[in-house]
Amino acid sequence: MEVSRQDLEGFTQSVSFKFGAGEMDQKFNKELSQIKSKVKISGFRPGKVPLKVIKQRYGAGVINDLQSDAVQECWRHMINELKLVPLSQPDLDVSQPLRPGRGLELTFSFEVIPPFELPEPSSLKGERATWTVSEERVNHEVEKLLDLHGEWIDLKRRKKCRAGDLIMISLKGFEGEEEIEALDSPEEKFELGQQRIIPELEKAITGLKLEEAFSVDYLFPDDHPNDLLTGKQIRFEGQINGIQEKKAVGIDALLEKLPDEDESALRERLSQELKTQKDQESQVELRDAVAKQLRENSEFELPPKAVEDQAQSRLHHQHNHTEGEECDHNHSEEEEAEARKSAEADLRFEAIVRQYSQTNNISVGESDFTGRLLEMLRSAGEYGMQMIQFYQQPANRERLMASLLDDKVIDSYIEAATFKSVDRELGVEEE
Repeated sequence: MEVSRQDLEGFTQSVSFKFGAGEMDQKFNKELSQIKSKVKISGFRPGKVPLKVIKQRYGAGVINDLQSDAVQECWRHMINELKLVPLSQPDLDVSQPLRPGRGLELTFSFEVIPPFELPEPSSLKGERATWTVSEERVNHEVEKLLDLHGEWIDLKRRKKCRAGDLIMISLKGFEGEEEIEALDSPEEKFELGQQRIIPELEKAITGLKLEEAFSVDYLFPDDHPNDLLTGKQIRFEGQINGIQEKKAVGIDALLEKLPDEDESALRERLSQELKTQKDQESQVELRDAVAKQLRENSEFELPPKAVEDQAQSRLHHQHNHTEGEECDHNHSEEEEAEARKSAEADLRFEAIVRQYSQTNNISVGESDFTGRLLEMLRSAGEYGMQMIQFYQQPANRERLMASLLDDKVIDSYIEAATFKSVDRELGVEEE
């Protein structure tokens, strides 16, 4: 395979590939031989079908497959060996299609960004935050744990229920005077203030006493997922059957439920966990700030077609219509201008990431991908298997790998930059 590159007018570059006749004929004959050894044709013994017959029946299909494979090979060569990433949809010109006895010649033409200067780390602005955790915040976290691990007991000093209480109710639903049996609930239990029930119902219950009755009218919206209730005016009637409040445990009882040896170890662990969390949040904020500056403060020329393609893609996603609705392709001037501005910022950021990673030998490997996926799985819970299946798809895997490379480049910029250092304390008010 012979490869040649050429810079064309404007932002366009072309890469031509030439496969010799001998190389392609060898592949062609090899494919035919494999077909001959396996194919079954009436009138011939297995493996004894004349090559002429094989070529007549399967030759055209083999030629098409070989040409398609060659196009994919050329594309991979451009991406992996030549390190070229087309910014617009490439035009493919097969100037000499593949035929038996002759080679294949084809050319990719596409837009690229011309050489530009990478932004200097010294041009970036931001803050490096160093967090400490106040004693008051640690006290607050200990109190929350004491309450969390407490037990529910019947009300003693008060009679009316309030947010935070555990409420037991019986409930019936009516449309007019007709009772809806599907809404009957002889025993419903929930924590008041957790927004687990209709807000109007929770508001009516708050402040009631044990065995006190309530009645609430509620108009369900037209888009409610339950067809039984969609757009209907429902009256809920019920009674308070139980009210419990949370009684916090003592510190000794709490420590029996936790892995910490003593209260000092518990407080140290809570302090370190809070500090780690805030450090991570600050790092994310700094990453976002640096990425924003790289996107918006860099100035170099961009291929017009690539910008237009990216802008139109954004507009399409913004106005992606739901099934059954008529798609409106008319966009305001403000929308088009904003889409074009965002497209330019995205393309510049992609170009910076690509050039910076190549210049500084930054890459993303299998261990990076696996590590990030494990981090995501830890917070996915019951949806972990769905997440694994999602990232087994090549396109989704590629997007995650690209995101990892973005983070690596931004982190490298952060390490090389000089940011203002600030000390911050996490208090109770920042919960």
